[in-house]
Amino acid sequence: LPAPEPNTNPTVLPAVCENATTPGQATIDLTQNQAYILNGDPNLSVQYYPTLTDLENNTNQITNPASALVGDATLVDDPI
Repeated sequence: LPAPEPNTNPTVLPAVCENATTPGQATIDLTQNQAYILNGDPNLSVQYYPTLTDLENNTNQITNPASALVGDATLVDDPI
């Protein structure tokens, strides 16, 4: 089969402020540009991981990407 041809220049999403209860982190919808990236290919599926290492080891998959807690709690007051 030919390699998929995803779109690679999706709309830039707005900045998100960190959560008051989890400094350095924010809850965001990682799927906002998913349909655009998939480019209408029904044979593709998407999985989300917090790091490349997690992807490579198939660990820590983000199971609710529409409401994912992302960021780093050690980076308080830095942009996410």
